Amino acid sequence: MATARPAVEISEASTRTRLIMTAMRLFAADGVGKVSLRAISAKSGSRNTAAAHYHFEIKLGLVEAVLGFIRREVWDPAQRRLEEAIERDADLRELLILGIWPSKMTVFDFPWGGDARDCLAYCHFNPDMQIRALAKRCTDELMDCFRAAVRTKVPGLPDRVFDQRWTFIMTEMVLGQWARTVHLGHEPGPREPAQWTEETERAYIEALLDYAVAGLKAPVTQWSHPNLSDPHTRPG
Repeated sequence: MATARPAVEISEASTRTRLIMTAMRLFAADGVGKVSLRAISAKSGSRNTAAAHYHFEIKLGLVEAVLGFIRREVWDPAQRRLEEAIERDADLRELLILGIWPSKMTVFDFPWGGDARDCLAYCHFNPDMQIRALAKRCTDELMDCFRAAVRTKVPGLPDRVFDQRWTFIMTEMVLGQWARTVHLGHEPGPREPAQWTEETERAYIEALLDYAVAGLKAPVTQWSHPNLSDPHTRPG
């Protein structure tokens, strides 16, 4: 009897992990609202169609477990690397690489990286505010640290200008590509690759980093600092 207990615990842990990974994949494909606990149990390979309910009770509990997994495996290690880079005074481009890694580059490092990225994006824009709060808990600590670190690299920018540029860059880094390809069903144009490959993704990220570095360091025009709603401050 003494040797049977660890086997049971391993089996329980394995079932729970399979449910979390299956839920992350299904949430990434269809969003949280369209996926039932019964479907997750079935797709996980469990013979018990109530397995997800047994382990997590309600869907919100499973969402919390999925986001907890993403935070432990992706966002917490990324924050540690970012903090180490800040300690050694890394340059702007390196800070940007480390800051966007969780939302852009996990696809290169984990077989489930794309699922983690898309699942988290769906959770951030879920109509259920509890799910949004769980997503923010997963990402906000790193993003706050990231923003503060980048701000130190452009000390000459007025706060208002930095806020504008940060918003532009974050919209593309965190949302733009995902929104175009997943949420809005964007069809590639004549000069865009017909399908995702690792090569096209790496090229996109390099271009994005070039844009971010150049944008943050660009000179401030006369009209970009004052209130843009004032017609006297607009060009032309």
